[in-house]
Amino acid sequence: MTDALGMALDDIITQKRSEKRTNRRGRGGKKTGDRAVPYQKPAAALATATDKLVVSNLAQSVSQNDVKELFSRIGPVKSAQLNYNAEGKSKGVATVIFAKSGDASKAYNEYHNRPLDNKPMKIELIINPNSAKIASIAQAQPQRGGLQKKRGGLQKKRGERRPKPADKDAMELDAEMDAYMNETVSFN
Repeated sequence: MTDALGMALDDIITQKRSEKRTNRRGRGGKKTGDRAVPYQKPAAALATATDKLVVSNLAQSVSQNDVKELFSRIGPVKSAQLNYNAEGKSKGVATVIFAKSGDASKAYNEYHNRPLDNKPMKIELIINPNSAKIASIAQAQPQRGGLQKKRGGLQKKRGERRPKPADKDAMELDAEMDAYMNETVSFN
């Protein structure tokens, strides 16, 4: 890019647009051959289904070391971080990541609603959507399109078009209008 200070604003905008057009590669990611491949995290960075949890409703007196010590009783803890506000006071929320998969579920079963410093801990499991368990559940869900059974019987899904009624000629429309007018006149 040339010196932007010496350029007009319109020129800068058009230059940035042209740069974006030439750098397009699909939905982000590396370009291999003619197809764009979406960005993928390295396999080591992907967590398992339930190795992370968020602990809330912690007392102000609970420290990060307390959290790590408490949850290390369940299994090896990769990290335990307590969240602080701008003034350096605890927000009462911590994130715990376990080294082994399944330990977060055990911690949830053991400590959810259990009091720590006279306050019941609220624990939420963080599920990784890239997990094999989650992927198999998602594949079992019904596919889009077609008819679906709902409360009122079979109904079409959103976005599907209904068949257009056949066009009527002028004689049929006149007959319908006459029948309608005769019905309304007889009621008055």
